[in-house]
Amino acid sequence: GINAEYGHVTASSIARITPPSGHIHSATALLPNPNAAEDGLRAVTAEEKLDANFITDAENSLRFAKLDRRGASRGKTGSALSALHLDTSPSVEWLVRECGGEVLAELQVSFIAFLLGHVYSAFEHWKHLVDTLCRARTALRERPGLYKDFFRALHYHLRETPQDFFVDIVSRD
Repeated sequence: GINAEYGHVTASSIARITPPSGHIHSATALLPNPNAAEDGLRAVTAEEKLDANFITDAENSLRFAKLDRRGASRGKTGSALSALHLDTSPSVEWLVRECGGEVLAELQVSFIAFLLGHVYSAFEHWKHLVDTLCRARTALRERPGLYKDFFRALHYHLRETPQDFFVDIVSRD
């Protein structure tokens, strides 16, 4: 099993992330979008038009930190924008502030919610956290403790993942 000695999940991180309903569901709970007509006008593809009819039920959704996908790049141009895409350290710093220093708790809860609860949005969050942490060169130098614990947690996550998880269904015989 997962080694509890390296756990970073606390009662406060669980309280922050758990849906207000107290239940985790593998299927995303959707509600009718009261602004569907407005949102549908902005939609371009048929999929976007269909998506405009529904919104995620916040009462039943995990409350992970909103990842700063565009904020760090606002106002940057040229080489500064390229540098930001090569080194995600500003996003890591933003995430540390957003999570109250509980980045690894977010990583672990998202992994467990995906692996045990089959919550796809948790998997997407886990992937984005791993990607952001792995591309942050400056943060690696400035936060060695965070990265030591991150690599240890990632090691156990990969050990717990079923072997066939990384096999492409198309490449199998």
